[in-house]
Amino acid sequence: MNDLDTIDDSVFLIKEKSLSPEQINFQSNIKKILTELEKILIEKNIKYGNSALKPKRIFSKASPEEQLKVRIDDKLSRISNMGSDVSLDEDTVLDLIGYLVLYKISLLNKTLIKE
Repeated sequence: MNDLDTIDDSVFLIKEKSLSPEQINFQSNIKKILTELEKILIEKNIKYGNSALKPKRIFSKASPEEQLKVRIDDKLSRISNMGSDVSLDEDTVLDLIGYLVLYKISLLNKTLIKE
């Protein structure tokens, strides 16, 4: 059984007797990517409001979840069309991860409303 230590209230490092440089690097990369994603999602939420989870519904009447699915499909299509050049467009990959997080939040909100 592993003990968990909270680092910056967002990332957990598993306590082991000794972590290899590879494990330390892996954990560092997770923290770096998630911190970057957190910053982007919060900045966009401030800039655009809560438009992903509470859209204005001016044109589309689809549910927020369905609209997020469409955005996810668009990002997946773009990545698929890039083929082996996907690493050249890190923004698309980060956007996809962001939309998946927003989708997860949307599902969580629906669950909390039902409770």
